[in-house]
Amino acid sequence: FDTYSGRSKSTDFNVQGWSYPDKIYQPAIPYNSVLIHFDWICADLRAASILSGDKELNDSFVLSDPYEHLANKALNGCNESTRDHAKLLLLKTINKLDHDNDVVNDVYPGLCGWLSLLLSDIHVHQKSFNILRRPYYLDTNRTDKSLLNAVLQGSVASAVQCVAWEIMKIFPNNLVCDIHDGIVMAAPKDPVIISNIINSVGTIFGRPFNGVFDANPFFPYKVYIGEYWKKWNLLKKVISDQT
Repeated sequence: FDTYSGRSKSTDFNVQGWSYPDKIYQPAIPYNSVLIHFDWICADLRAASILSGDKELNDSFVLSDPYEHLANKALNGCNESTRDHAKLLLLKTINKLDHDNDVVNDVYPGLCGWLSLLLSDIHVHQKSFNILRRPYYLDTNRTDKSLLNAVLQGSVASAVQCVAWEIMKIFPNNLVCDIHDGIVMAAPKDPVIISNIINSVGTIFGRPFNGVFDANPFFPYKVYIGEYWKKWNLLKKVISDQT
């Protein structure tokens, strides 16, 4: 909590830097095990959709994803090129606090309105808050743009912390680590155990703020599985509790 980054960090060994064919496993689980990776879809933008209350942006996670939705609505359809263009437009709008971007404003007006209000609020109060009302301050270490980044990434970090807390209650020996926008679990090669972990952890992962505050939004996610670190295959995409 004393760091300036919204993401969790390690000060010595950093498992996120490892790659295939490195073998990473949970010591409490048999060595010949599998890794199950739960990864949120556009987690920072999901936080932005919740904080801004933009209905179109919220709905985009169910319809497709924020980039594809923007491409379809404003760029005459989605293909690899238009999706990349939409992604660049949307990320630049947020990261540069460019609330006057006409293309993004036409599709996500609530987001742009929130960015404008946030910028004014930062200048007046010299601070802002993440989803759990943790404050971030404008000072010599932060500009208004980096403060927005801290608010969004800090919201995702809070979500990860809530998820890890709940997982440790039921699978204390299976949690390997958190990694960027997700978590990694280990499981023995037993279909029943694997299925139980995917279903149980998925319930927690999809609603990270369950019981934490009244709003309990769903975070769409993907599940991957494999034997080697970052050498896992997509198992399924979950966009709602009914998926």
